Amino acid sequence: MEEKKLAKPLESVYWLLRLVFGIVPIVAGLDKFTNLLTSWAQYLNPTLPRILHVAPTSFMHIVGVIEIVAGVLVLVPQTSRYFAYVVSLWLLCIALQLVPMLRYLDVAVRDLVMACGAYTLARLSEVREGEIVVRKVTVQTQEPSPA
Repeated sequence: MEEKKLAKPLESVYWLLRLVFGIVPIVAGLDKFTNLLTSWAQYLNPTLPRILHVAPTSFMHIVGVIEIVAGVLVLVPQTSRYFAYVVSLWLLCIALQLVPMLRYLDVAVRDLVMACGAYTLARLSEVREGEIVVRKVTVQTQEPSPA
């Protein structure tokens, strides 16, 4: 898989998204063990741990490990594209599990927007890797003819 450069403005967007969707999940994942940023269990729909027969704290630790792994693999060039899709889907699932609680809907909306950003990273990665061919389109305008 050969990486190609995007046009300069898109290349900077690609790297910004890659860093954000690599570092943020790692930080959030690590914080599932320390709760320094927030008490993460409050954002957990209580039906999930009940269905899975696991304590909320243990559930959040599992979530933390998954987030750390996903973040690291977004930063790895060979897996960045695939794990950008994973992060996008993960954020979508987080948002969807918040909605039935009818609480933290602002967080759900934020996570949906972040999911769109991670999806954008995945698509940009495909373009960058040559998986998607972008055609150059030239638009010509005509001068209005004198009446």
